[in-house]
Amino acid sequence: METAVSPPPRAGRRPRDMVLAMVVLMVPVILIVALYRFLGNETPPTIDTSSAYDAARAAHAFEVVTPTGLSDGWHISSATYGQGTLRIGMTSPNAGALQLVESNTPAATLLSTELGATAHPDGTVDVSGTAWQRYAGLRPQEKAIVLATSGRTIIVVGKADERDLVTLAGSLH
Repeated sequence: METAVSPPPRAGRRPRDMVLAMVVLMVPVILIVALYRFLGNETPPTIDTSSAYDAARAAHAFEVVTPTGLSDGWHISSATYGQGTLRIGMTSPNAGALQLVESNTPAATLLSTELGATAHPDGTVDVSGTAWQRYAGLRPQEKAIVLATSGRTIIVVGKADERDLVTLAGSLH
């Protein structure tokens, strides 16, 4: 006579147990994120640019200009000087990411390097009474304005509103 074989008991947990475990794990994560935001740690750090500016000035390659008078919402995130080019990375109050590039490299070479081979002039924009060249054909969502003078080219480029580019360019002294 054969006896009915009952299936072995389930070795795993029920879906309800898994959901409860996930909830228990998510509570501390949510508390940590909320505390982090409450303490204001979403503000990007501002770095000291003095070594990059000092190196650029010491090279005497071009007249160095610096952003002055910008509101508290502007943050400098990087600053480097090398091979005759000063690069300052910034974020604007509108969460735009910008880069200020100053160099004595010939404008055509610098523009191709910094903006890409497909960049081309697309009109002008007035910055504190000076006509800067607007460039199009950049990487997606990027805008750029350029001031090329004898011995120096200044580029303000980034994924930002054109007003932010003009504000940054207007602050350069």
